[in-house]
Amino acid sequence: METEITIASTKWKIFNGTDFFAWEEDTKAKLQPIKLWRLVIGKEQKPAEDGSIENYEERSEQAFGILKLILSPAFRDCLRGTEVDDPVLAWQLIQRAFKRESPDTVAVVLKQLIDIKCQKEKFKFIQHSYK
Repeated sequence: METEITIASTKWKIFNGTDFFAWEEDTKAKLQPIKLWRLVIGKEQKPAEDGSIENYEERSEQAFGILKLILSPAFRDCLRGTEVDDPVLAWQLIQRAFKRESPDTVAVVLKQLIDIKCQKEKFKFIQHSYK
């Protein structure tokens, strides 16, 4: 499974269900310099019906496309029901699905803790074998 995707010469981490907070920070850091972060979090409002609305809609489509592409296909279900390419709604749905401690998130963290414990036990066994 791919872990990164290149969009417009920028490498983006693909969210695969683990470490949401690191992925969120990476996404924010990459959206800020291309002036899409404020749009994604809803701080940039849609302009009145004038010449600048076309630019806003293009940037909105770009932001939505990026958000969709940097989610693993297995996790894109959280965006179902977004009939329009709305990056604000998409970001809210992504956060709702992955930011809180949902049963899935707890299960992933629990598995990681078990893996760490198993690695520690294996290390102790190896140390003991060499004494």
